[in-house]
Amino acid sequence: MRFVSFLAFCLSISASVSSASTTNFTASFQQFQQQFGKQYQETEWEHRLAIFTQNMQTIFSHNAGNHSFQMNVNQFSDLTPEEFKASYIQGFRRKREN
Repeated sequence: MRFVSFLAFCLSISASVSSASTTNFTASFQQFQQQFGKQYQETEWEHRLAIFTQNMQTIFSHNAGNHSFQMNVNQFSDLTPEEFKASYIQGFRRKREN
């Protein structure tokens, strides 16, 4: 059921966007918040919306090209690449030899 809801969400975004550079993503951001249970302090909401908008523009730009894969919204769509790397990419750490 969650997959069906997510798929409907993605299709509604795709259908409502004619041009990523001129589209207001506020409604899509609100749907994203609901879908992934995201809540923000009032002071952070605008900042996260701006990041989400930039990520949506990146997604639409990528998907307009001839690539072997498509990008889409996920639970990380409100993070900058730097925030994502700092929080989720730990990398390989060698064990120190003494």
